[in-house]
Amino acid sequence: MEVGKDTTVESVCHIGDFLVHRVWKTGWDQPVLLKTPAHPNPLPALFQQLDREFEVTRELDPQLIARPIALERQANTTALVLENWNCQTLDERIGTPMEIGRFLRIAIGIVKALA
Repeated sequence: MEVGKDTTVESVCHIGDFLVHRVWKTGWDQPVLLKTPAHPNPLPALFQQLDREFEVTRELDPQLIARPIALERQANTTALVLENWNCQTLDERIGTPMEIGRFLRIAIGIVKALA
C-alpha cells in the first residue's frame, strides 16, 4: 500500500494540522479515509501524533470511530488509513449544546481513550 498510488475521491475535512481525504486504494474494492498532515513539510510531532492515534484507536469501539486499518509511510509523509466512515468532526456531530449527562458520557469516553 503506497500513499502515492491513491486516487482522491473527495476532500472530507480539514481538522487542525491534518487533512482527511476519501480515496480509492489501488487494488481495494472500496474507498478508505486518509488522514495526513496538511503542511507539505510537517514537524515530526505530527507524525508522532498519527502514530499515537493509530495505537489508541485500534482499541476503541468501531461503532463510534473510523476503524484504523494501517499507518503508511512514504518519503517525507505519514498517512493514517481509516475505514471509510461517515466522517464528522466532533463539533459537527454534537451540533447544538447537549444535555449534561450525554456530555459527560462523551467526555469520559474521550478521557479513557487518551489515558
